[in-house]
Amino acid sequence: EIQQRHATVLCLDEFQVTTIADAVILKSLFEALIKNDILVVTTSNRAPTELYQNGLNHMLYMPPFIRVLESRLVVHRIESSTDYRVMKANMEATHVESHADFHVAALTGDNPHQHFHSATATATPATLSIAWGRTLSCDAVQDGVAWFRFEQICGSPLSAEDYMALVEVNQLHTLAVSGVPRFTAELHNEARRFTNLIDCLYEHQCRLQCTAAAPPHELMADMMAVESF
Repeated sequence: EIQQRHATVLCLDEFQVTTIADAVILKSLFEALIKNDILVVTTSNRAPTELYQNGLNHMLYMPPFIRVLESRLVVHRIESSTDYRVMKANMEATHVESHADFHVAALTGDNPHQHFHSATATATPATLSIAWGRTLSCDAVQDGVAWFRFEQICGSPLSAEDYMALVEVNQLHTLAVSGVPRFTAELHNEARRFTNLIDCLYEHQCRLQCTAAAPPHELMADMMAVESF
C-alpha cells in the first residue's frame, strides 16, 4: 500500500515494541521498507537495544531486527534538560487565560467526583464507539465530557487506536477517570494502556481530570524500580 501511494518517507512517532506479534514482523517490515528505498524516520523513548527488553522470546526475534536498525538507520540520541511541553504550557498560562498541562490538588469532601458532577449535572450512562465497530460502556457522558472508572478504560484490552477513536468519533474534549492506582509490576498491562491513553489525549488536546492514589511522578515509581532491578 505504501508503494501504491508512492510514499518515499515513513514517519513513526513514539516507536515502541510491546507484544511478541510486533516483534515477529518488525525485521521483515523494515527490510521491505529499506528494499523499496523508503526513508524511515522514527522517535522513541528507548534506544534500539532496549526495545522489547525482557519481552517474551526477545532473544529470538529482536537481535536480528536491532542489527537491521543499527546497520541501516542512523541513531541520534537527543538529550536536553528542557521539557518543551512544560515550557509551552507555562507560556500559555502566562500569556493566555488558560491552565497549564496539569494541575494537582488533594481531594476534599466526601465525594471525589463532585467537580465532575457539578460540571455535568444531567450526564447519563452511554455506550461510546471505539475502533473497528466496537463499543465501550461509559458511566456518564454530556456535551463532549465523558467519565470512566479506571477499570473500564484501562482494565480492558484496549489499544491506542481505540483511545484515538474514542476521542475522535465521540467528539470528546474532556475525559474524567476515577480510581487510577499506583502501578505495580502486576499492573503492567494497565500501566501501558494508561500511558497510551495519556499520549492520545495529549495528541488530541483533550483534557484529563482524574483521581489517583498518588501524585503523577509517583504513579509509575514502583514499576521503574522493578525495571531497573
